[in-house]
Amino acid sequence: MFIQVSADEHHWYENARLESEPEFMPPPPVVPDKKPKNIPLRALLWICFFPIMLCILIGKSSLSHKSKFYLVLVVIVATILIYSHLPGGDDVSENVTEATTSEQTASMSTTMTTEVETSLTQESAEAIRIVDGELGEYGAVVTLDDYDYIWYYIPEGKYLVTSETDMPLVKVYLDKNEPITNAEGYQESVVVTELDLTDGAQEHIVEVTSDTHIFVTINAVVNFQSIA
Repeated sequence: MFIQVSADEHHWYENARLESEPEFMPPPPVVPDKKPKNIPLRALLWICFFPIMLCILIGKSSLSHKSKFYLVLVVIVATILIYSHLPGGDDVSENVTEATTSEQTASMSTTMTTEVETSLTQESAEAIRIVDGELGEYGAVVTLDDYDYIWYYIPEGKYLVTSETDMPLVKVYLDKNEPITNAEGYQESVVVTELDLTDGAQEHIVEVTSDTHIFVTINAVVNFQSIA
């Protein structure tokens, strides 16, 4: 059975069919990467081969050594500039720069740590030397009852005490900083520790606090080595 359809009905059916079908959207074009990661083989061969051959030719030429040096330097600089502008060259340059910076930072850190450790070792190895009658770095003159004495205010800490002499009656006193007045009305020091250094080979340990000082007898030459 054949049904005749007018032109208007045909257009109406065609429009309805087009509206019911989803609109076709072409996929977005694929944009190639402007900077490929791989360096072209020809460029790589040119970088490796041409500058080397050019440097060899310059070396064999009859130019002066100074001229040869400058020409080779120009070739090296030109090669580096060309290499940095090749595809992927920036990435390699950045990686090389980052690696160099990391190595320099690590080297500086190691150097600083070594210097600090060396400084601390030297400080701990240097003993404080006290000589009777000499103020030195830590000595101060204190007057008690019109008599002058030298008190040594060395830093707080524990010390290994040794004598450089075998003189008799060499002693070291650890006294309080504040003297007292005795029953006879004279000022005198309060002794905390008394060390007899007549035997120079014998070692003693003394702990100095903030409220104490060192006093040595006549002819004393004493070393205080920090041990804590």
